[in-house]
Amino acid sequence: MQKTRKINRIYFIGIFIFLCGAISFTSYYFIKFHNRKEIEVKVEEYIDNSSKVTVEESETQEEKESVGVNYNIYDMVIEIPSINLKHGLYDINSRYNSVNYGLQILRESDMPNVTNGNLVIAGHSGTSSISYFRYLYRLKNDDLVFIYYKGTKYIYKINNIYEEEKDGSITIHRDNNRTIIALITCKSRSNNQYVFIGELINKEVY
Repeated sequence: MQKTRKINRIYFIGIFIFLCGAISFTSYYFIKFHNRKEIEVKVEEYIDNSSKVTVEESETQEEKESVGVNYNIYDMVIEIPSINLKHGLYDINSRYNSVNYGLQILRESDMPNVTNGNLVIAGHSGTSSISYFRYLYRLKNDDLVFIYYKGTKYIYKINNIYEEEKDGSITIHRDNNRTIIALITCKSRSNNQYVFIGELINKEVY
């Protein structure tokens, strides 16, 4: 009789642990799905809204500063069709401009509209919910990268891929007479990081 009670107790404990695990697993994927849909909505809102403001860019800098900047909305959107990525980036001065929240525009960057500029974007690889560059390693030369910024779609073509040791700094190998984008992420199970360089080949109003 005592043995039967012990078996029943173990049985119910096992069921309880299984149910807790199932609930946690389901909750994780529900939250992940919800976050992904929320990002998709914000991305499309940015593209729709920024496409309507290009005609009315006549306000003075003083007027812009008096209105202030909402650092909680996207400043640009990156799209990489070959890895099915479309994600927003916050203003470079926003607290959310960090790999801990998503993708990060590095401080040394120029904005896409700067001639011969260098836009540098970093993101996590791996499998966490903020690893938006998890498939960046699949990029190949001639793949396209799009940046949507203030009514203009900037089109870059990947033309250089290399690795560097992860030591707190990064060297961007580039032609200073070209406008480029650099994408950076860590290489799994390695102390190296990937660097993908793309050259601006076209731009169009969206």
